[in-house]
Amino acid sequence: MGTVQLLGKIAKYFVKPGKSILAHTNPKSAEFFTCAMKDGALTREAQASLGDASLFVENLLKSQQPAAQKEIITIFDHLGSVKQVQNRAKGALSIETKLQRGLKKAENQTFTSMNDAVACIEDGIGSRVITQSLDKLNKSQIDKMIAAQNLSKEDAVLLRKYIYQEPIDPTQVDKGFRLFEEFARPLVEARSREVVDQLTLGILKNRIIKGETTIEELQTSGLFKDDILRRLKSEEILPINITEINNYRGPHGLAEFSNNQIRQLAMALGEDSGVVIISDARGLSGRWSAEQLEKLSSKSIKNSGYRTAQMNVVHQNGALGEIQFRGEMTNMIGEYEHIAYDLRQGKNTLGEMFEPFSNAVKNLKDEEYAIYNQYLESCYNYYNRIELGLPAIKPKLPQQFPKVLSEESMKALHDKNHILQKELEKDFVRYFEAA
Repeated sequence: MGTVQLLGKIAKYFVKPGKSILAHTNPKSAEFFTCAMKDGALTREAQASLGDASLFVENLLKSQQPAAQKEIITIFDHLGSVKQVQNRAKGALSIETKLQRGLKKAENQTFTSMNDAVACIEDGIGSRVITQSLDKLNKSQIDKMIAAQNLSKEDAVLLRKYIYQEPIDPTQVDKGFRLFEEFARPLVEARSREVVDQLTLGILKNRIIKGETTIEELQTSGLFKDDILRRLKSEEILPINITEINNYRGPHGLAEFSNNQIRQLAMALGEDSGVVIISDARGLSGRWSAEQLEKLSSKSIKNSGYRTAQMNVVHQNGALGEIQFRGEMTNMIGEYEHIAYDLRQGKNTLGEMFEPFSNAVKNLKDEEYAIYNQYLESCYNYYNRIELGLPAIKPKLPQQFPKVLSEESMKALHDKNHILQKELEKDFVRYFEAA
């Protein structure tokens, strides 16, 4: 059952075309917000109170967004390898979904203040830094890169098959991927070097401002390249306050940042930072126990192939935000691939247009969904290969699945819905409707 202040008549509050939340027509100020959940359920009154909180948080985020956007643009937009910087505040519908999840995890399943609600939205200000793709490599360039690996003849053959996506003995797939991962590491680092160095500078600047270290101590440590320290002394660097780092990839996918780059960021944060880094354990050796490393490493693997480097940050104006770093092609598929995962998790902010897709996803048995995830990962890997200039063969949806689940269908639905929403928003005005 829910426990709330009596805040006036409950109504539907339309927050986007075709989508509404329950709210009160006369909500009180934020400090009066109280909401409780029992056995995972909310009363109608509690749902309306949650709607009040969602609208409050949305307005707060909108007021914080311009300064946060300027901060992210100043830090990253000037980099030559950055194609685009995006920034937006989370909307009420998405906030409400997140608050319900947070309420289920909260102590006694209760929010007793608006601060409890605000603290749930760690990614309230969402930023994306989209990096440029590399030029396509020709056969001669690939041959030179293979030769530089100094592999045995057998391993060189296996690596070449993996690069060109030729048939491989199933027992050799994992080994082939490891060879491919090392082969592609220079390409991964070339594409993301500028943003990782910029992050390193921002982290170090933040520690200097907080009095945790000095440039002299950093020079003495010998942990950082001379170029990083030179820039730290000579350039006007904005601080970056990072609270968590996630470097996600699929089981056989390349991460956005290499292990070396994750290690660089971990060194910049310092041994006692307390910042959790969810990434391949090989980038974090020496910082946590083997058991902790294995746990963090396993969390970084997404079966759907979802790949992004993302960081929770506290902006200079105090706003909680998230920065995602993606390539231009994987950012595209990331826009619509996550829909299937969200549906399986009970999140649905989609319109009627997506019903055939939604129903097809919901009807998948667990073993079918596992196979479908393998297909999605192959799509992510296809686009990532293009970003790195490597040979790529577009995957096909397995025949047992309806065509609406194909990557091409997801993109078409996403694009069609985007156009529709833009049209609907031209004349859309938010309003209460008595429920």
